[in-house]
Amino acid sequence: MNWNAGRYDIQRSTLLMLPLYYGGGGASRTMFSYSVGTDNKITAYNGESMNCMVEEVEYEYENAEDFVGEWVATKDGIDWTFTLKADGTSKLEAVEGTKKVEYKAGTWEVYGYYMVIDFNKLLNPGSTTSMYGQLQTGTVDRETG
Repeated sequence: MNWNAGRYDIQRSTLLMLPLYYGGGGASRTMFSYSVGTDNKITAYNGESMNCMVEEVEYEYENAEDFVGEWVATKDGIDWTFTLKADGTSKLEAVEGTKKVEYKAGTWEVYGYYMVIDFNKLLNPGSTTSMYGQLQTGTVDRETG
C-alpha cells in the first residue's frame, strides 16, 4: 500500500499537498495539486476527482511531547533501544554482544492520531526508511482496524 504524509495548504481553491514521508512501492510525487470545489470534491490535474466529505470534524490531536522517551527490550539475544527525542529526531539501535546489528536514525512527527518516522541514516541499506502507525489512543481506522 502506498501512503504519504506531510503538509497541506489551500490557496485560491487549490489544495496543495507536500509529501514529507512516503512508503510502499511505486513512485512518489514531489507535490500534489487539486482543485477544490464547493461540492465536497477535489479534482486532480488529470481530471480524476474524489469525494472529500468530512465525516467527523472534531477530535483532539495527540500531543507529540507525550511520546518522547526511550524504550529498551531484549529478544533472541539482541538488545534493542528505540529513542524519540523532543527535537523530532529518532534512533533505533540493536546490539548483539558487542556487534551493532541494526541502526536507523531520522525524524518523527505526529499527525492527528498517526506517528510517522523517517529514517535517513541506515546501517542496512535497503531496509525500511519510512513507516507510520496509528497511535493507540486515537479512534480506530475503519480501513486498517
